[in-house]
Amino acid sequence: MEITAIENEVVRAAFTAWNSRDRKGFINLVSAETTFSHNGEKGDIMNFSDHFFFGTAKSVFTEIHKIENEGKSIYATLESDEAGKIGVLMRFEIRDGKISDLDAGRP
Repeated sequence: MEITAIENEVVRAAFTAWNSRDRKGFINLVSAETTFSHNGEKGDIMNFSDHFFFGTAKSVFTEIHKIENEGKSIYATLESDEAGKIGVLMRFEIRDGKISDLDAGRP
């Protein structure tokens, strides 16, 4: 399954920005009030994205396995220099055309 199969436009744009290392494009998708957690730990969505997608970890989504919740819950394979090849679940909340919450972690 391809990223283009993600029906939610904001989520699809986030995956596209991450995979193309488009930090500026990603910033435009994030609200000032966005909440974020990674593996159950609260954090900062831009610090996470800067590290894993725009920085040294060079992460990329290589496969989309399942799409749920109107395109806001994505099961995927992530490959990176740091983590290797892992399965992930990315759960988004969207408000006013922006990411208002992201829970990123293992399924």
